[in-house]
Amino acid sequence: MKHMRTHYPNYGFGLMNSRQWWRQVIDMTWKNIGVPSSYLGNDRLLTARESLIDRFNTSEGYKMFDEVPKVLKYLRMRGIKTGVISNMDEAGEKVLCHMGIRSYFDFVLKSTTVGIQKPDPRIFELALSAVGVPAYDALHVGDSKEMDFDPAIKVGMSARIVSRGRDAADLAARYPDQYIASLLDLTKIV
Repeated sequence: MKHMRTHYPNYGFGLMNSRQWWRQVIDMTWKNIGVPSSYLGNDRLLTARESLIDRFNTSEGYKMFDEVPKVLKYLRMRGIKTGVISNMDEAGEKVLCHMGIRSYFDFVLKSTTVGIQKPDPRIFELALSAVGVPAYDALHVGDSKEMDFDPAIKVGMSARIVSRGRDAADLAARYPDQYIASLLDLTKIV
């Protein structure tokens, strides 16, 4: 996958669709674990590859944290505009629909739609424009300092990193302006 992300970033944006990109990732993975190239055209492997891609184009390939629907309902009831900024492929929005949470978001900004990936600050600026909110009134929540926290801060937003590891509570207690241990912590912030 590293090869594909380096040579064909953003799921091959402008060069191929994401399904073609994932096909290449899976084929390279099979080659890397020793599957002979001559087998890659085998009907069973082709079927398995397509089934794997299909699985991750629905909610079957993902697990939602239990608090997500509750927090999204809370934010909606408070009238807070919400959105998704993600380096996701074309299927990402469909996955949100299958999970039953797409309707809670005012926008979904996919890197494959706009041609810009996080951590590029421009994708955060596009998100602010999408909801008509000034940066100083916005809070971005993500799971990566490099991909979420730093670029959000750079454009003037507040930001938090959801840390779910065993040191999550400690990080959130020591650095409350950077970390939260659960999305439920948002109910204390907004």
